[in-house]
Amino acid sequence: MMENIIGSADATEENEWISFSDLMAVMMVIFVFIAIIYFDRVPKNQQQIIEQKKQLQLELTLLDEEKENLEILKQELLKDLREAERVKQSLEDQAKVLRAEASDLQDQKDTVEENMNLALDAVARAEKAKQVFTNTLIDFKTVESDIYEALILEFENDLTGWDAEIIRDNLIFRFKSPEVLFPANEYNLTPEFEKILGEFVPRYVSVLQNFSEYIDEIRVEGHTSSEFSSQPTALGKYISNMELSQDRTRSVTDFALRALNDDRRAWLQSLLTANGLSSSKLILNAGIEDRERSRRVEFTIRTATRKTLVRLEEILE
Repeated sequence: MMENIIGSADATEENEWISFSDLMAVMMVIFVFIAIIYFDRVPKNQQQIIEQKKQLQLELTLLDEEKENLEILKQELLKDLREAERVKQSLEDQAKVLRAEASDLQDQKDTVEENMNLALDAVARAEKAKQVFTNTLIDFKTVESDIYEALILEFENDLTGWDAEIIRDNLIFRFKSPEVLFPANEYNLTPEFEKILGEFVPRYVSVLQNFSEYIDEIRVEGHTSSEFSSQPTALGKYISNMELSQDRTRSVTDFALRALNDDRRAWLQSLLTANGLSSSKLILNAGIEDRERSRRVEFTIRTATRKTLVRLEEILE
């Protein structure tokens, strides 16, 4: 009957149709099985996704917090960096100041060293000058002693006859007898004193010319006593004696220069001075004026820079 409905078919065609149907059935079964598995797994995957989403949101929240923390840290680091920059600038400014101070200190050190060197040089020069002055002082003292000895050697046999003396201090050659020198209250030389000066002056000059580089001045000094009979007051006596002593020294100076030839005269003239001192340098005996000895004529030698050297001797001592 079936065969009448669907028609007839051979055995081969029926077998192939059945195989295809079976295949389709199998495939349907597989599809259904896959669908079941899928639908079984979908809810589970959604839950995982939700959990993962929550986890991601949590992690995102943590990341946001970390980001905020990092931003705070960043701000702190920036603040620290700015502070470090400020400190750096401050240190650089301080370094500049210190370098400037170091430069100033170096300049001061150089100045101190320079001043010290100058001071040492000054001390060395002072020591050298001290030695030179000491040697010079010794030389001048020696020269004065040599002049004194030379005068003694030249005139020692004449001193008694001339009533004269040679005094070492200031190298004074003193004529002591007033009655031999001038008439009373007069300034003209006595013949006897002219004779003495005629012998004395050329020989005196010959001795001193050997020491000419050390001699600064040769002084003719006229001295009187404090008395003057025609004057009632002490001042009048002093003034009158001043005039008399000056006139007398001029007379001695004039005679001394005329007693020499041209060459010696020129040398003596360059050094000779006339000094009337009245009664300013009296000779005292036990504190009382010796009027006889106060009336005198002296030749005094001033060696060059003698006062300075005496002062130097006091300082050196």
